[in-house]
Amino acid sequence: MNLYERSAMIEAVEQSQMQQLASMGSHFMGMLSIDASDASYQSFRSKTTLGLEMGSLVAGGYGAVKGMIAFNRLARMPIYISQRLLARIVILTY
Repeated sequence: MNLYERSAMIEAVEQSQMQQLASMGSHFMGMLSIDASDASYQSFRSKTTLGLEMGSLVAGGYGAVKGMIAFNRLARMPIYISQRLLARIVILTY
């Protein structure tokens, strides 16, 4: 598959997802009798989107910090094991 075919496939998938999202959005807005041009709806929608984006950033940051802590523990493990082993050898020899 060449680059043109790949980009065309990605574009088709993105369009399909946007159409599905628009269809579901209009269905729910019709069920709940919500006007898309209403100022309060737009306000809540933008604040909800912002809240989800911030939550995603916080969760990603937490995961990155947790990963760095785990990596540091893993990197220090051989040193800790060798120190404990050396201490046991010293105790056993004396």
